[in-house]
Amino acid sequence: SPPPPPRCRRWEVARRDALAAMERKLVFACFYFLIFIALWRLLSSRGGPTFRCAQGLLHKCPGKIAGLLQWYSLLFIGFCVLMCETYWTNILLMKADWLSPNMPSWVRCLSKASLVGGLAAFAFLMAH
Repeated sequence: SPPPPPRCRRWEVARRDALAAMERKLVFACFYFLIFIALWRLLSSRGGPTFRCAQGLLHKCPGKIAGLLQWYSLLFIGFCVLMCETYWTNILLMKADWLSPNMPSWVRCLSKASLVGGLAAFAFLMAH
């Protein structure tokens, strides 16, 4: 028969539950962010009926703020914030779960390597 599961400390369970709740909130925040970006793109794109009005308002902003308020700039800024939050959560999970002796070492190595691969893919996406 398999060995009994290790006993978890209450604070470890509470931390995992809190991280799971944070991830659920993040999914909804990303969904609403993408809807906002799609609507902003629809309002400010060249084919849209409100193009002249939206672009006229944007270009009245001082300095280079108009470039930052374009839909693609907002999308890239949102992706950067999402990537930072995702890595922060993974670092917190690493402290909680990767130190567990019950996890096989190859799974730990693969998990750590996936963070590097994800960062490389993100850099490629931003450079594109």
